[in-house]
Amino acid sequence: MTADPPHEIRTPSPRFRGATGEAALRDLRRRRARARQRPHGIELVAWAEAIALLLAYATFGLWLLVGGPPITGEPLALVRAHGAAAVGLGFALLIGLSLRSGLHGGPLSIEAADVQHLLLAPVSRRAVLLPVAVRRLAVATGAGAVAGGVAGLLTAERLPGGFPAWIGAGLVAGAVAGAMTVAPALVVSGRRVRALWAHTAAAVLVALAVIDLVAGTALTPPSWLGLVAVWPLAPSPLAALAIPAAVLVVAAGLAAVAGTSVEALDRRSGLVAELRFAAATRDVRSVTRAGHRLAEEVPRRRPWLRLPAWLPGAVWRRHTQSLLRWPPGRVLRLAAMALAIAAALALAWAGASYFLVLAGLVAYAVGLEVLEPWSEETDRPDLTATLPRGRGALLLNHLPVAVAAASLIGLVALAAIAALRPPGADLAVAAVLLVPAAIAAVCAAAVRSRPGAGFRGGGDDQLGMGTGAFLTIFQLAGPPTIAILGLVPVLVARDAAVAGRDPVSVAVTGGVVVALLAPLLPLAMRAMSLFTVDE
Repeated sequence: MTADPPHEIRTPSPRFRGATGEAALRDLRRRRARARQRPHGIELVAWAEAIALLLAYATFGLWLLVGGPPITGEPLALVRAHGAAAVGLGFALLIGLSLRSGLHGGPLSIEAADVQHLLLAPVSRRAVLLPVAVRRLAVATGAGAVAGGVAGLLTAERLPGGFPAWIGAGLVAGAVAGAMTVAPALVVSGRRVRALWAHTAAAVLVALAVIDLVAGTALTPPSWLGLVAVWPLAPSPLAALAIPAAVLVVAAGLAAVAGTSVEALDRRSGLVAELRFAAATRDVRSVTRAGHRLAEEVPRRRPWLRLPAWLPGAVWRRHTQSLLRWPPGRVLRLAAMALAIAAALALAWAGASYFLVLAGLVAYAVGLEVLEPWSEETDRPDLTATLPRGRGALLLNHLPVAVAAASLIGLVALAAIAALRPPGADLAVAAVLLVPAAIAAVCAAAVRSRPGAGFRGGGDDQLGMGTGAFLTIFQLAGPPTIAILGLVPVLVARDAAVAGRDPVSVAVTGGVVVALLAPLLPLAMRAMSLFTVDE
């Protein structure tokens, strides 16, 4: 018998002879990019139609909101005095959320295979993560610049300064805002900053912005960033400090990217994949749940308060006890969202009506959070099916507690508006519309997209590709629109005040209409067979 021939030792190809790990990594990425399946032409056309419909919806809605005479008189003085500080508060909240994301391994997310085979290989971790971080920064900066440019274009219609100045200021401020959603998180995750220091930095930035907002000044670092956004209206040399500060934070984030924890990236890879799948299937509940897991928001073992035993209503007690177990991070996040709503409504009241859309979207997110106990029950259909009441009746019992919780969160926004020291009638309008807006936000959160309805991406859609794309857009925009409509009385009351009529009586009428109609809109959407309320 002859011995088996030895295993053949293949000679490396000329491409890899003497190649470093970084060169092999670049070649691997090129090969993977070429191997990815590219979408077919019909899919590209369908996505183009969906994007065109979405842009048309947004443009038409913003055009309706922007209409009106230029802002003059007292509203213009209010924007001059508090505009930079209000925008600075928004920047402070963005930076705080970014710091919080960095504590949980964000903002980078790579595929699980890259975590297991590249980060654990004898290759520089910086060579693996730096291109991902640069791409993440580029996308965030570009998206922010586009949003800021659109905001500047719309603002130039109402405020003095001219289109070129406002568009340029919007582009720069939006780009900085986009970068600030990523760079601080890179610093925290790369340098392994302790939670105490990150939370302290976020609290200090928010406190400085609030001080400027109350005092009507723009002297602190968050307001420097706000001065960039309102430069055509209130130019200040302090705005020149914003760009170097932002560049310094971005450079620090990129320099620290190699220190990101491999364990955190491994954990985020699975959760981000789950989040993307949930977003692709338009499952809002799964998106919310994956977001909570990404933020490591674990309910408290002990509630913040103990409910007395004599309180009636098993569903009310269970819902309230669930809300009282919110972790501190979620409480702070909802407080930040309330401040964002207050700032957006203040700008809308001053004349920048399109900020009402931003306030409505944030209010919709608040509604999803306060209705979370109901969503937790629907996650266990085997239990709810055995109860003597149907899911629709259970939802009706959950709604009052959710509305009360949303109203309590709204008190934070009301306090922020009061800190601006507006006229008594304006503050009364905000107080009157607090509960109706909470009702609209909770009713919007109760509406869910029916899986499988609308565009499915194939050629067998009986409704046709264009109609299916429209239905997809309608599903995405329908529920948040209810929350936005709940805030429309703010604009009606503002116009009444400008016309010299009593805004409080107009707000009362609008609030009653919203409180009566908001619960009917989910039922109307349910009748379209595109949404579900009780399933």
